[in-house]
This record gives sequence, structure tokens and C-alpha cells, in this order.
Amino acid sequence: MSVYALWHIASGNLLGSFDDEKPALMLVRGLVASNGPAIADELELGVEDDNGDFTHRGTGSQLIAHTEAILARV
Repeated sequence: MSVYALWHIASGNLLGSFDDEKPALMLVRGLVASNGPAIADELELGVEDDNGDFTHRGTGSQLIAHTEAILARV
């Protein structure tokens, strides 16, 4: 099973780990709504697969665009 992880880049803190991407993106959306779009430059979303391989999903404006594209389908 894949695990989606949202990281605060500067501090190295894990903000959350999720079995599904949508809750991670909802957290991104909430952080952007509360702090403004610049907060996305401090966030990184990635997914770790069953083999332990990490795939970068986005940061900054790329992460905001990905978030809105996925959550628009919900």
C-alpha cells in the first residue's frame, strides 16, 4: 500500500502521513487557505510505495495546482 507524506521542508517535520492522497491534499488546501499560497513553497508532498521508493508529487505552485486539480474531481 502506498503512503502519502506531507513534509515541512525547512524544519524537516512530517505534517501528516496518509493512506490516500486526498486527505493530504485537503491538508495542503487548508494550510494555503490559512497562511496564503507562499506556504506551499515550504511544503513537499510525496508518496512511498511498497518497495520504499519515494516519488515527489510537488511543492510550491506545482503542489497548489496538483491539489486543486485532484480535489476539483471530488
